[in-house]
Amino acid sequence: MNKRPSTVSRPYRQDAILSKNFAERAVFNCIVNRFEVSAPELINYTAMPGSTVAGILNRLVARGLVTPNGTEIRRRGRPSIRYRVCIPRPVCSCQVEATQVSAAVFDSNLDLCGLDVQPSDPIKSVAAAVEAVRKVVGRLQASLPKSIRKVTELALALNAMRLGGHRFVSSVLPWADANFEKGLAKTLGMQVRIVPVFGPLIAEKQKLKGQYPESIVRFQVGDGISAHMAFDGESYLGHTSLAGQLGHIIVDPNGPICGCGRRGCLEAYCAGPALHRRLLEDMTSGVTTLMDFEKMPNISPRVSTAGLYEAWKAGDSYARGFMRPVFEQLAWSLGIVMDLMDPELILACGYLLANRPEWVEEILHRAQEWTLYSPSRSIPLIPGHASLEDELRVTGTLYFYQFNE
Repeated sequence: MNKRPSTVSRPYRQDAILSKNFAERAVFNCIVNRFEVSAPELINYTAMPGSTVAGILNRLVARGLVTPNGTEIRRRGRPSIRYRVCIPRPVCSCQVEATQVSAAVFDSNLDLCGLDVQPSDPIKSVAAAVEAVRKVVGRLQASLPKSIRKVTELALALNAMRLGGHRFVSSVLPWADANFEKGLAKTLGMQVRIVPVFGPLIAEKQKLKGQYPESIVRFQVGDGISAHMAFDGESYLGHTSLAGQLGHIIVDPNGPICGCGRRGCLEAYCAGPALHRRLLEDMTSGVTTLMDFEKMPNISPRVSTAGLYEAWKAGDSYARGFMRPVFEQLAWSLGIVMDLMDPELILACGYLLANRPEWVEEILHRAQEWTLYSPSRSIPLIPGHASLEDELRVTGTLYFYQFNE
């Protein structure tokens, strides 16, 4: 794994693989955003004539950009073939967050070949991140069949925003820069490319059925807090790619220092690492709780918040009191999302909210107070549905087909 990266082509750009035909681009984008779609659905989503869609699909299949993927059996009529984007060769997708590194390998049809996940303490340097990725990718490659172990390209998703060129900004990965990309390539002996940050939002859109809502917000509470959005099916990052940074609304100018360098951000109070730090501080105060504080220093924020959730569900008074102000602050931020964006759909995501419907309900109930014209105006908050596999698959797709850059 210490060989120099082999020389391979750079990832495709949309302009390089598609003709200048607007209709062809629209159909291809629709397939990317839907993952799998039938011709009748494409006709419905794009409002194009059936003959136009059929001709475009034939050309995309002939050029190896799209593949028919079996059939969808209907109760009546003929079976409908479903289409998905295919990639020219297998790819390894890697997602680096502050408290977890995950990797998966997908074949040319974007079918999952293997997945490995490693929770960790907050990663604090490029060297530590490179080592964490090396371990996860190494384990993953060793578990794969020999026929697919020779994956030479790695798609890298970071919890960081690219501000043009090689500059990155991140409150949860403050060390992130172009040296990470280069260091990984040298260590792994693979071609490495950092892909755009809107992959998780695309993964959530792929899970929605029918026409997209006019506006979608992905309300994420994990290592960081964000409210990334899509309008008319297109992801929106803003002029400098910093739209949706909900976690950096200041709650208290004299509050704790946030990873962004300012004081009192919402993220410094309600994100997973912030909750973990406060739990560690409470260990010394002798509180009575069902939680096992003895294990707390040796576990990651993801694990400690899982323990907090179980204690909260069991009615533990300490856990209930601990989470009450967290719910209030997240509800306040959700009210801001409603009043500023007025979205048609909000998806609750991130490891603090995923598979925790009671916590989502607590936030939803409290957010009514902070929402204009409530309760006559409902808050369209529902749990997100995309899995880690879904997110990593989108990461692999974006390695080859870049959009919105």
